[in-house]
Amino acid sequence: NLDNAYKYLISKLNTAIIIKDELRHKTKLELPKEALRETIINAMIHKDYNINSTVQINISPDKVEIINPGRLLFPKEKLGKRSMLRNPILVDLIYRLKLVEKAGSGIKRIQRLSKQDSVRVEFKTGRFFEVIFYRKNRRKSAANVDANVDANVDTKPIIRQKWILAYIKKKGKVKSKLVRDKFNISKEIVSRDLKLLIKQNKIVRRGGGNNVWYELKSKK
Repeated sequence: NLDNAYKYLISKLNTAIIIKDELRHKTKLELPKEALRETIINAMIHKDYNINSTVQINISPDKVEIINPGRLLFPKEKLGKRSMLRNPILVDLIYRLKLVEKAGSGIKRIQRLSKQDSVRVEFKTGRFFEVIFYRKNRRKSAANVDANVDANVDTKPIIRQKWILAYIKKKGKVKSKLVRDKFNISKEIVSRDLKLLIKQNKIVRRGGGNNVWYELKSKK
């Protein structure tokens, strides 16, 4: 299943936090998502179904390999320049479902998206066709995204806590659910961040029951 394979692969990869300003951030996957999706689709539609083997996704600390049974139908040096369809009916179906931009453009798109993200991608041919994405380590990935961000686990609380303080300063208050949704973290992690800020005399807890919020502590 395409969606299940894609979701599984994405769940196993690292992300880095990109800081836009005090209140805005986003996460960036270490490998280009659209290139990975395109590769999985290519593997499915160009598989040699006469070979008794499945499409494989191998994930290791340094690389991701997506492998499909079937030899390349033209010389390797023409890869990205020529397209030959092993399963034209399947390719037409995938195109009509709008799962690909253009039939025969997959390799070029994978190369372009990988280059945009400064990700090394390699193609190996033989009885099986392999696409290999070389992963960035966490520290290097973070450095490439933003010089002010380190993706080490220990720095994430600092990023969240700075965001909480900046948000309260601008909006007047914040609720824990907003922080949970913003950073996609658990109640326990948010609670730990907020308790630390309270202990540091930076914020105070207000309200009660199901209506609890946090404000900056008065300097009086």
